[in-house]
Amino acid sequence: MSLPTIRLDTLLTGRVQPFTRPGSQSAIDKQPQQGQLKVSTLGLHGDEQGDLRVHGGVEKAIHHYPLEHYARWADELGAHPLLRQPGAFGENFRTTGWSEHDVCLGDRIQVGTALLEVSLANKYLDNAPPLRR
Repeated sequence: MSLPTIRLDTLLTGRVQPFTRPGSQSAIDKQPQQGQLKVSTLGLHGDEQGDLRVHGGVEKAIHHYPLEHYARWADELGAHPLLRQPGAFGENFRTTGWSEHDVCLGDRIQVGTALLEVSLANKYLDNAPPLRR
């Protein structure tokens, strides 16, 4: 099987800030970063998560979202301004050419000097990665 051509379009990080209700926090507002960032078992240097019960940690250290899904959301939501730029879904990596159709849980991918492993799929996706091929 040949692997798809994968391009890391944008690398994004965000800081925790107050969110919708009093006392809640979020770091969903990820902003593009230039150059290299250090990667640890807890994610990208300078990236934060507002609610560690559901985001972050070793199993959810880096959030990936493919550019290909943006078009589907634009069809559903219309010309929303957030969909004109990377980071609309709080992702750390926005790629072209790599989606749930191309990956399985446990797959590993080299990004710079970091070796990353797919450890979790979005449970809301109809086409979530299978456990193995």
